[in-house]
This record gives sequence, C-alpha cells and structure tokens, in this order.
Amino acid sequence: MGDAVPLKPSQQAAADEFATYYATPRGFHPRSTAMSLTSAGAITSFTPFTQVELIAPRPVLLIAGEKAHSRYYSEDAYKLLTGPKELHIVPGATHVDLYDRVNLIPWERLASFFNRSL
Repeated sequence: MGDAVPLKPSQQAAADEFATYYATPRGFHPRSTAMSLTSAGAITSFTPFTQVELIAPRPVLLIAGEKAHSRYYSEDAYKLLTGPKELHIVPGATHVDLYDRVNLIPWERLASFFNRSL
C-alpha cells in the first residue's frame, strides 16, 4: 500500500464543506446510506458536457453559490449552452448552502424562470 495523495487546498476545502454537511445531523436522513461501491464508477465516468448541445432549444437556469467549489461547472456549462440560458450566482453561498439554507435559495428567480419557461 502507499500513502494517500495530499489534497490541493481547493480539494481540501470541498472535502471539509461536504463533511460539515454529510457528517452532521444537518445532512442526515434516516433513509440515506453511505455511497455504494458501484456509485464511484458511475461518478468518475460521468461527462456532463458530452452532449450539452442536445439541450437547446430548451431554456436552462443554472444556479451556483459565489463561494462554491463547483461554481466553474455552471460557468462552463453556461458558455457551452446555445439555447436560452441564465446563470445566477448567489452572493456569499457555498455549494452545500444551496441544499438547505432556504434564506439563500433564489426563490423569486426560480419562480420567474419556471413561469416563463414551462
């Protein structure tokens, strides 16, 4: 066996953020289970932008936290989308803040988008 590869600071920050959610009562649900061994393969082989052009002409609303480690995914997707699109960055929010911090979730933006797009 070998030693674990040290995480980059940005990776450590993401791991810490997920731990503050999933390893505490905040992220607990009685029917939740740990990630299965079969999930890792699906996650690592998932390529979200492979067929992004097939989404158009359907409208897309992307929402990301200003401080989210994953914000760049939304920004990259926004650049690739060719149909009607909106990118909303939530000031001060992290990735997991938008799971359950209802005061940060942009409800009006969501309602406006769905009322216009559905």
